[in-house]
Amino acid sequence: LQFLYFIDTKKKKEKKCKLPRAKKKLKGKRKTAEAAKQPAVVPPPPPPTSVDPAEKLPENDILGFLANGYVLLENVGNDETNKNIIELNNAAMLREGVGEGVRNHTPIGNNCIAEAPELRAVIETKKVKTALRSILGDKYILHPHVIGMNNDPGSKCQTVHKDSFFGFEGHRHHTPWWVMAMYYPQDTPIEMAATSIIPGSQYYASEGGFDSRHLEGSDLTRAQQDWSTAETQMTCKAGTLLIVHYDLFHRGMNNTSSTRRWMFKYEFLRVEIASPYTTLSWNPSYTKDAHKSVICEYIVSWLNGAAPSTAREFTTAKSEMQKCVLSEHTRVSLVYEIALSKGSSSADHVGRQFLSGMLASGVPELVRTARHGFAALLYTGMKRGYDVGNVIEELVKTLRASEKIPQIASAVAIAFADVGDWSALTDEKLLVQVTDALTSVFVRNEDIFTPNLVTLPEIFPSDAKVETGIVETSKGSRTVTTNGVVLQSLLAPKGTSLKYQTRTVGGKSIGYHVAGVVNMNSAVRTGCCNVKAGCLAALCVIGSSTTVDVVVKSVFGVLSNTLQRGVHDVPNINGDMKRTQQGEILMEATVGAARLLNAHPIGSQQSEVLALLSQFVGKVASQDPSKNFPRRPGAGGHPGADQGLRYSMGLAITALLAHPQQEYIHEAYATLYKLRRLPPESGRGFDRAALLRKRCHLTTAQHAF
Repeated sequence: LQFLYFIDTKKKKEKKCKLPRAKKKLKGKRKTAEAAKQPAVVPPPPPPTSVDPAEKLPENDILGFLANGYVLLENVGNDETNKNIIELNNAAMLREGVGEGVRNHTPIGNNCIAEAPELRAVIETKKVKTALRSILGDKYILHPHVIGMNNDPGSKCQTVHKDSFFGFEGHRHHTPWWVMAMYYPQDTPIEMAATSIIPGSQYYASEGGFDSRHLEGSDLTRAQQDWSTAETQMTCKAGTLLIVHYDLFHRGMNNTSSTRRWMFKYEFLRVEIASPYTTLSWNPSYTKDAHKSVICEYIVSWLNGAAPSTAREFTTAKSEMQKCVLSEHTRVSLVYEIALSKGSSSADHVGRQFLSGMLASGVPELVRTARHGFAALLYTGMKRGYDVGNVIEELVKTLRASEKIPQIASAVAIAFADVGDWSALTDEKLLVQVTDALTSVFVRNEDIFTPNLVTLPEIFPSDAKVETGIVETSKGSRTVTTNGVVLQSLLAPKGTSLKYQTRTVGGKSIGYHVAGVVNMNSAVRTGCCNVKAGCLAALCVIGSSTTVDVVVKSVFGVLSNTLQRGVHDVPNINGDMKRTQQGEILMEATVGAARLLNAHPIGSQQSEVLALLSQFVGKVASQDPSKNFPRRPGAGGHPGADQGLRYSMGLAITALLAHPQQEYIHEAYATLYKLRRLPPESGRGFDRAALLRKRCHLTTAQHAF
């Protein structure tokens, strides 16, 4: 019996020993099957390359960028990098069922870097970082809109255009606040649709509606003649990065080869006002266009952080200034001549008075040009030690009086922002006056407007031929062309009847509307967005360039309130196409936060902003992407159903990553991990590389652009 018991016990023990092994084998098979279903683990990008603070582009290159609007960097990426980028993006096209013969239809959209980490490695090279810090200063940031543009055989040429701001109205800048970079992983000859640019065109042409940023036909020919330039195709070798001023006119060309051509677009924004240059000197020989030369002369001083080197007497007669008004080319040159002249901030300066007349006119083109002039005048006056009090008082009065007229109010706000460096203004009362006015208009400005009918001060030539008529905006556009003259109005929705006037002298014409019924519920919201976003941009720029405590605290207070409201409103913004205004304000708030926190990193208000940014990231990450509807390439008239929340979230993460108090980005990371918005291989512990490879869940194959 004992023997039998021993045998039975031995068998039971052996059985017990075998069972766990069998379970382990089965568990191992399941893990192998699950692993096969998981996407391949993407290797992390290489660590960032450090750049010596003393390194910058040679003077020839930076001055050439100011004159022509671009700089070309060769041998940025190697053969292996280029091969991987192309293969990964072609595979993504196949995976999403996108065949050949399409253009700019990248299903991974803004998730390009998550799909191909080599795209981040390209912009982390020493050569690229040196170029970007030379143009944008240290601490520049990458905008979350990074996308691949495929150009397949048989494609057609695009219309010459400036890129939109993702469907937002946005504002154009002459000084370098924003650049676009295009990376070519293949040799790109003319037959493979080498990108075409119009050198030096970044300072000209309209902004505002979607259609007003295009040039074609006789308008394109005339513009190139006026600007003393010619369209040029940028052929290049594989591994080339083309950096262009964001407002440079360009277009994709037709692909007559048998190969798909890839180009990957990045966008970068200035954070710090200061640049690495202090002794740049402008030489007119960099451009054939004398009118452009004076613009570049000013921007050189702006980059140097110093007053323009020469102060000329302003001798242009009023009649000559009136002739300049009808041509944008001469008009823009005129306002910089005024700004750089001696005593330009004086109330009795004839040029300054003319500038005021352009701003008060209400004619969109003149208002925008005056905005550039006043920004340059304020900067120059402060750096030269002029008394700019009367200029500031005039602009503040105009801002408050015109807060319901988007064209004028937003122009004043962006003029304040474009000044950039306010550190030379030592009068605390004036700074408070500016920030109080901007805050007041930002807080109170809502969807109530006075129709922006033009006034006619003595800025037009007395011998101008005047024509008056009535025209209705077409169903497809808010831009109206009549008798070859473009009429634009942010307050003219589709199907609006407008009474217009055109004034013509020597073949040059300008058109504007003088009356019309305005639907306050459609296009007006875009104008309103510009006013509020413009005021917030100006506040954050001023706050980041001054150390006046009362001003800095006031700006942080406005930013905190904006972010707090944004966190609350995120669920309502996502999927509601009537909330474009709030979407643009939030994008401006997150950029503004990066600027303010970089300049003033420590304090209780700073901690509050950091906490709100972290909450904002979590709130956007929790949103349902199914509310979105397709936004295809070229759909520049709207930012998509998420109203740009994807961009605001990306910019908020960038601001948090750059800040020394890392607990807030750790909180955001924990929320993203909990919501499963990080790469599959990410762990619970903070992983910076994983965060940089994060896919945007609001970007889908249908809503990729």
